[in-house]
Amino acid sequence: MVKFRSGSVRLFLVSALGVSLLATPELALAQQQHNGLRTPTIAASVAAAADWATTYYALTHFDLREVNPIINPLQHRPGRMISVGAAMDAGLMSAWNLSVGRKNERVAAAGLWAMAAFRAYLAIHNMRNTRRAARRVTPADRASRAAAAPCAVPLSVQACAAADRTAQ
Repeated sequence: MVKFRSGSVRLFLVSALGVSLLATPELALAQQQHNGLRTPTIAASVAAAADWATTYYALTHFDLREVNPIINPLQHRPGRMISVGAAMDAGLMSAWNLSVGRKNERVAAAGLWAMAAFRAYLAIHNMRNTRRAARRVTPADRASRAAAAPCAVPLSVQACAAADRTAQ
């Protein structure tokens, strides 16, 4: 059984909104003349969503760091970092489709396919790093994380102290 924290559900909703926003400008363009950018835009959007999902999982479950210097200061709040990054992706992809896509559709499509390939590579890289980090986690680390989980929710000081004693 999977337990969702309120932040996880919120992140899922924000991610779903971001993915739909990434596809929206292309849908408007597809109704006009630019049918050639729809498939690469969707592919790039899906690859970006996979990258953000694996980044969020790695940051919340393991002691990994984000190396992107633009959003690195937000890594202590993974939900916000993912939201900001997805908004940046939506804006950049929309600007790419509207500026380059109107002038040269083939160049725009090539750029979107390159973005999709790179983001797919990043998602695979994140999964490999997560697998390596999972091998380094000891049973004592798992027990302390399980005991610390109830303290993430505002509880009494006594309940958190009892959980700490149980973990030791």
